[in-house]
Amino acid sequence: MMFGRWKRNGLVACGVVLSGAFTPPTLAHQPVMDMAPRWKGGYGFQVRQEHYGSDLRLSGGSKADNPFGLEKSVSTTWLEGIYTFRREVRLTVKIPYLNQKRTTLSAGQIVTEKGSGLGDIIIGMPLKRYKNKASATSNIAVTPSIRLPTGSTKDGFPTGNGSTDIGVSFSASFEKANIYHYQVL
Repeated sequence: MMFGRWKRNGLVACGVVLSGAFTPPTLAHQPVMDMAPRWKGGYGFQVRQEHYGSDLRLSGGSKADNPFGLEKSVSTTWLEGIYTFRREVRLTVKIPYLNQKRTTLSAGQIVTEKGSGLGDIIIGMPLKRYKNKASATSNIAVTPSIRLPTGSTKDGFPTGNGSTDIGVSFSASFEKANIYHYQVL
């Protein structure tokens, strides 16, 4: 019985992978809280802050001058949640709030564009296969995801891109009392 379920889930995962092969390339987000919660009906939430910015300009592989002070800065606050139907099947949601600004050169003029608000929401379905031993646990996972066009496309620097995108990621992790390794493909 257990093998039949994994065989069916494997066929579903292959279908998701193949359907992804015929869509525009996208980057799939990995879900939150990789190893926990592991129990049926388990859930969790977390808030994660991400910030990046740069005034670096490149020309080929070399650094280029930036006499106009062109730059880009993006701060994203993620509200991330997970619900575990069974230890092997989970639903994740990632809700971003963006606050961003960029300075560009348009028709010879320096232009500052801003955008803030809700970004594109990402929903994922991690499908995991566990292997547990007395002193270690490991898992492999296939995670189909969909990004929904919930962000605004109207600001000078939009918080969304207006398209629905699907993606898939593959991951593996290994955990012992003194080591944890997580790899995403």
